[in-house]
Amino acid sequence: MKTNLLNSESYIKAKKRTTDIKSFYTHVIVYLFLIPVMTFINLKFTPEVQWFWFVIAIAVISLLSHWFIIFGLKQLGFSKKWEQKKINEYMKKQNYKS
Repeated sequence: MKTNLLNSESYIKAKKRTTDIKSFYTHVIVYLFLIPVMTFINLKFTPEVQWFWFVIAIAVISLLSHWFIIFGLKQLGFSKKWEQKKINEYMKKQNYKS
């Protein structure tokens, strides 16, 4: 019974993670279509005011925020494992200098 519950919890976590990653890639695809359309509309109808740069800036900030929420610092290499590895590395250096 306990293994079924554990498997069920594991499945739910894996499903949520997969859904989160899928939502991020959907977000990317939407912006890949949105930015050229907004740029075209801007340059076609009001070329004297280039407001499409604001759309691009908001899209970049939004995508980076979403990426950070989904993948976090772990993808940049700043996980607990990395932190422990660095601590051990500095401790070894200190031991060699002493």
